[in-house]
Amino acid sequence: MEAREALIAAALRAQNRIMQRIMAETETDWLTLDITFTQLKTLIVLIRDDGISLHGLADILKLGRPATSMLVDHLVRAGLVERDEDPTDRRRSQLHLSPDGRELVRRLRLGREDRLRDLLYQLTDEDLSALERGLQALAHIAEVS
Repeated sequence: MEAREALIAAALRAQNRIMQRIMAETETDWLTLDITFTQLKTLIVLIRDDGISLHGLADILKLGRPATSMLVDHLVRAGLVERDEDPTDRRRSQLHLSPDGRELVRRLRLGREDRLRDLLYQLTDEDLSALERGLQALAHIAEVS
């Protein structure tokens, strides 16, 4: 059992080293971010729920509608969010990430993935295959646990 614990500890240390290096390379995007945490949460909601109404966003964020409206107004002025008229109800608007908003989220989210992809390309086919098998097994356990 001690050997298993040592393997797990070594795997966690390696994973931490990888993530520290990747985060160091993407931290500029995070540190230059000029939005609040709630505004960032709004962008994340809009990735998942493109076209959501202001009322729907307020419910998800657990904010009042006036506060949500001010939040969205700020993001619209910053060029990160767009409001469109709801085709089924002209009194409502639909919220979408703007092209700049999509690019920001892509950089924050996928910048790490792009760097990880670069690292994976440097592995031998044998190491990549072993890593893929291990990650698939871990993903399966995570899904059924």
